[in-house]
Amino acid sequence: MAVLNITEFAEQGKDVANRVTPTGVMPPLAVQEITGTTTSVASAELNAKTTFVRVISTTAARIEFGTAPIADGSSTRIALESSESFSVRPNQSLKIAVKDA
Repeated sequence: MAVLNITEFAEQGKDVANRVTPTGVMPPLAVQEITGTTTSVASAELNAKTTFVRVISTTAARIEFGTAPIADGSSTRIALESSESFSVRPNQSLKIAVKDA
């Protein structure tokens, strides 16, 4: 059973030279936790201001982004206990779906 932690950020961090870094500016807009099984489970809709998400999965899992996402065997794979970050467009009514890999 995959437990997916989703942290939403309004913007990405920047280094001292003002270059974008693969980190979110704290505090986050929202944090969600969803549990996937052998069937796809979708998160709540991401905050309209979210532009960057960090996802951490407790097991190997498949994730899918969309307005009505369904994660399946061809979806993006997340490794066991890994942290992955993704840029997303704001105001897209996005959700993230998860299922066991």
